[in-house]
Amino acid sequence: MSGLEETPADEALLGLKQQVEDALQQLENGITELRAKQQVRHQGTVAWFDGKKGYGFLKKTEVAAGDSAKDAFVHRRDLLCTGFKAVQAGRRVSFRLIEQDNDKLQAVDVRSPEGLDPTVRLTYNK
Repeated sequence: MSGLEETPADEALLGLKQQVEDALQQLENGITELRAKQQVRHQGTVAWFDGKKGYGFLKKTEVAAGDSAKDAFVHRRDLLCTGFKAVQAGRRVSFRLIEQDNDKLQAVDVRSPEGLDPTVRLTYNK
């Protein structure tokens, strides 16, 4: 028999350590899943865009089972285009989605759907 015996406090610390390790693993898995979701490109159309205010909403054209059908907010800074950054309602676009803290969707990396080549840009008139 060793001179050191496990006390209830030691057992509690070991249990707490295991809970922290489990939580960290779940967090790491969640981050990996979130990064994978953010790399998926979606196709959709512009629901509306206010050029003066610099924002609008996009509607996904394909909605997978269990996927959200919510419209996605888009800001002018997320439009990859040349010239005046505004888009016409009904225009087809390709984009990635980020889920905000308030469970709302934001479209980023919004481009022309003709290709995913980053050199393809949307061009709009003023």
